[in-house]
Amino acid sequence: MSKLGDRIRRAMTCEYWTIAYRKRHNGIDLLKEKTVTGFTKVKSPKYVSFADPFLYRYHNCTYLFYERQNLTDMKGTLWCRNLDIPTEKPHIVLSEDFHLSYPQIFQYGRYTYLIPETRGAGEVRLYKCMRFPDVWQLIEPLFTLNAVDTTFYCKKPGEGYFFSYVDHHNEVFRCLLPEDKLAVSDVTCILKAEDSSEDRCGGSIVESDGKLYRICQDCGERYGGGLLVKEIEKLDETGFEEHTVRKITPDEILLGDVNPIGIHTYNRNDDYEVIDILHRHCGIGVLLKKLEWKLFNWMH
Repeated sequence: MSKLGDRIRRAMTCEYWTIAYRKRHNGIDLLKEKTVTGFTKVKSPKYVSFADPFLYRYHNCTYLFYERQNLTDMKGTLWCRNLDIPTEKPHIVLSEDFHLSYPQIFQYGRYTYLIPETRGAGEVRLYKCMRFPDVWQLIEPLFTLNAVDTTFYCKKPGEGYFFSYVDHHNEVFRCLLPEDKLAVSDVTCILKAEDSSEDRCGGSIVESDGKLYRICQDCGERYGGGLLVKEIEKLDETGFEEHTVRKITPDEILLGDVNPIGIHTYNRNDDYEVIDILHRHCGIGVLLKKLEWKLFNWMH
């Protein structure tokens, strides 16, 4: 293809993330099956990225928490919507002066917490829910790290673990906690791994059939190129070990008009599974939209 033809093709191509969910039935889940079907795409505007889906159960409903990113400024904010009552309007959950993503939400003790990606602040932040779902209080920086997608797992009350991806490698921290609230103390780094494109977390730790699994992003060929399911063999004060048991690739995903070229987050609860999919959109409309974005940026 000529250089001009290649430039035209790229000008008419846009990639952005979208989210899909499905009900869980008969114990079948994405960690086991080879062809991913039965998912419903979350309604979203064209050229707006929805990514990093997490699930939280509140008042007998499952809420989807996710990153929303406008492609004009690429700044992420955190939103949520009710999957059980889809007529409810989405809520903005959290916005900062910097980019936010990866809204891991969970309950520990008496409270609900949020650990989003806050690399733009130069630290890993902890927020406590003051009014669900849209009022959150910044509690404290957990770590002063240039980290992405930090993921918390509570092995048992009083003992917690944080997985952080720092400068292209995985770091695992063990800490002691009071049983009624999340207040970190006696932090110990039990693993500082070598650089790897396969260690970045892509969702919460999954407990299934008496085993623990860590979902990781496979970024070997490209960012968000797929997911790796890793079974955790050891996780205690003496260290951390795991091995890969499954790879999930974009071509396994069958979802209507979505053209999947990437996947990098998976989460589930008792009722739902959620994934995000990198969609490649091509056409003359993309070219017109890019011209609109350039005009917007020029005017601002």
